Amino acid sequence: LSRGASIGLALVAESALISFLAVTGVFCLIIRNAFRNKCLIKRPADIYMISLFTFDLIMAVGHVLDLRWVHDGNIPMGGYCTAQGIIQQIGETGSALATLAIAIYSVFAVLWGKLSRNFVAAYLVVGITWIFVAMLVSIGVPRYGRNYETPDGFWCWIGKKHSIDRYLGEYVWMWAAMLVSFLAYTPLFFWARGNLRIAPAYWWKIRFHKIIPDEYNIDPDGQKRRAMGLIAYPLVFALIVLPLSVVRWTSDFGTSKHKLVVLTFATQFLHSLSGAFNVLLFLFTRSGLL
Repeated sequence: LSRGASIGLALVAESALISFLAVTGVFCLIIRNAFRNKCLIKRPADIYMISLFTFDLIMAVGHVLDLRWVHDGNIPMGGYCTAQGIIQQIGETGSALATLAIAIYSVFAVLWGKLSRNFVAAYLVVGITWIFVAMLVSIGVPRYGRNYETPDGFWCWIGKKHSIDRYLGEYVWMWAAMLVSFLAYTPLFFWARGNLRIAPAYWWKIRFHKIIPDEYNIDPDGQKRRAMGLIAYPLVFALIVLPLSVVRWTSDFGTSKHKLVVLTFATQFLHSLSGAFNVLLFLFTRSGLL
């Protein structure tokens, strides 16, 4: 690693450490309040949030491990490299899937009132997400061994020989979550403004209003504020992943490590702060877990 690369990688590790500490702090608050209130899960949205924060924590650990590469000055293959690749795949893929679930849940729960009280569906979706991510890792690593997770640019990840696994194992879900996040935000934004009305009993009856009725400026129960707060998680994810995807695509997904070095570290620095951003949203929107 060059001096510039070491500095960039150190900054990425520091941003990941910030996310790690922030998410750990939130979990401490959640556990404290669970003992105080004798209740952990109050609504289905809490299940999705706990899953997202857990994946954020794992993803942060993946890039905190970059500190070893900074210390050693090179990135050799081996058990440590394999471990980092596995942790990053679990964290990044899981975070994308968890965000995708929140985006879909937000639309159905807010606009049509569906799934807002369905705990079974929430546990089922989260359970399937974790099983799917575990299967992705458990199939690839045992099959190819240490040649599966290899040095990829400035850290370890799925080797360039396994391009299909790269797409199906992470990028497809990141892009799907990004696209759905943008699509979900649009109707919820106009609904919160009062431009959009949907009949709960008849989902196809959608009405648009150019002039916002006065009653839509009133939010006595805070439903609109919570709705926009919930969809903020997928929106922030999309805004972070978009530049990251462009840079990774341009640099051949890390195989051309000398292309766009500064942008690679800048976008990864931002992406490693995902957990911290989610924590800020969590505290700002005052989730039911607090």
